[in-house]
Amino acid sequence: MKWIEKVGTGYKRILDYFKAENLKLPKFETQSGGTLITIFAAFEVGGVTEKEIEKKSKETTTEAVKSREKTTEKTTEKILKLIIDNPKISQDNIAKTIGITADGVFWNIKKLKDKGLLERIGADKGGYWKITAANYTN
Repeated sequence: MKWIEKVGTGYKRILDYFKAENLKLPKFETQSGGTLITIFAAFEVGGVTEKEIEKKSKETTTEAVKSREKTTEKTTEKILKLIIDNPKISQDNIAKTIGITADGVFWNIKKLKDKGLLERIGADKGGYWKITAANYTN
């Protein structure tokens, strides 16, 4: 009958094809005495392929992390400069001055304390901030 092209090479040829086309590999399962092959559809949205969307998503995530790190650095610099100008400044006043939430100031001050750059001396009311890093320059 000559229906079989090459015995035992079908799985490998299928996988080789999907790899060569840079497609998601199919899933092979034995089911009811036969083989079920699940082929995952590649999709396209507005002329953009699934792979391009995944790549752009990773790039965007990396850029967002870098941007957030830069923003945090700038925010902590602003906080430290305000404290240098007025060591008795409150977190609420810092928040109002630089335009972020009180929680944002709290989080940034915690980071500065963890790095050993900032210390609170005295009570919340009547106390003051002390820059503790000898190598900090504004």
